[in-house]
Amino acid sequence: MPPSDLFKKWAPSVVTIQTGRGMIGAGGGTGFIVDAKGIVVTNHHVISGSDRVSVKMMDGRWAEEVELLVQDEKLDIAILKIKSKGKIKAVTFGDSEGVTVGERAISIGNPLGLEHTLTDGLVSARRLKDGRKMIQMSTPVS
Repeated sequence: MPPSDLFKKWAPSVVTIQTGRGMIGAGGGTGFIVDAKGIVVTNHHVISGSDRVSVKMMDGRWAEEVELLVQDEKLDIAILKIKSKGKIKAVTFGDSEGVTVGERAISIGNPLGLEHTLTDGLVSARRLKDGRKMIQMSTPVS
C-alpha cells in the first residue's frame, strides 16, 4: 500500500497524549490504540512524572477517563485504558518476524503538538538488545 493509503487506514488509531506535571507545565506525545475496548500503548517517558494524562483521538474527541494500567521504565512503555463515547479503532498487528532489512516503513505520530504527521523510511536493521529482538528503522516522527 502507498503511505497515503496506510495513513487513511491507520491514523484514526493513533492518539495524542497530553500530560500535566504539577507546576512544571504540560508535555505530550503519541500513542496508539491496540484494542477497541480502549487499550492504548505509549512510551513511559511520555507519561513519567505526570499527575494527569489526557488522550485525544484523531477526530477531536477526548477520552472521558484515562487509567494507567502498566508502566515499565526499562522498556519505555506504558499501557493506558481509556473510556470514550463513539467507536474506537484499534491497530492490527502484523508479523514482526517477517520484517526484513530494506523494507519500507512509515511512522504516524504527534511530535511536539504537531498532530498526525506521516514520515517514511526503511527498516535499517534487526538487532538484539538486552536479549530482546528489535527492529531498527530510519523513520523519524517529525
